[in-house]
Amino acid sequence: MFRRDACRELMTFDIDSSGILGVRAKDTASGRAQAIRMKGSPRRSGDCKKRWIEEAERYADSDGMRRAAADRPKADADERMLASFDDEFPDDLSQRIDTALRETEGCSS
Repeated sequence: MFRRDACRELMTFDIDSSGILGVRAKDTASGRAQAIRMKGSPRRSGDCKKRWIEEAERYADSDGMRRAAADRPKADADERMLASFDDEFPDDLSQRIDTALRETEGCSS
């Protein structure tokens, strides 16, 4: 349990495809939030950037397989949770959910 005077913050970190790091912090007690974006240094040499791109392309397939393997248990748990509530949803909503699941099934592979 937290002490009454203890700080409680929620932190999120995002890195976009351009390599820009975004950090957001929110104090759960006061609701106050702050954010900052950190851009990469333009001082990197062209050779260094080219090497990073080549490595990313070389490992793209194995990274994709590892990501799919990591995402699959979560997707299975989501499907089980939806199935457990299926009888409580209206028929049209159940059909829309099933359609959406089938359409997105191949996206993670």
